[in-house]
Amino acid sequence: MMIKFTDGRVIRVMEEKLCGTAGDGEIIIDNRERGKSKMDTIIHETLHEVFEDMEEDDVSDAANNITEVLWAFGYRLRRGR
Repeated sequence: MMIKFTDGRVIRVMEEKLCGTAGDGEIIIDNRERGKSKMDTIIHETLHEVFEDMEEDDVSDAANNITEVLWAFGYRLRRGR
């Protein structure tokens, strides 16, 4: 699927059997991940794509915190996503 960011960039988001990665206009999420872990990975890799110069520890902390807040508010991925 293609997603357009607010700054006008369009990125491709895919699911494959490999660890989450981001860069060069793509976000790839491991299609074997589920639940809270998958939500965290999606947020983590999106942060990498949006804030390219952000340090890994900062990306991880931010993704974990955002995931916790969304999870606490009851946000879940739909089955099959």
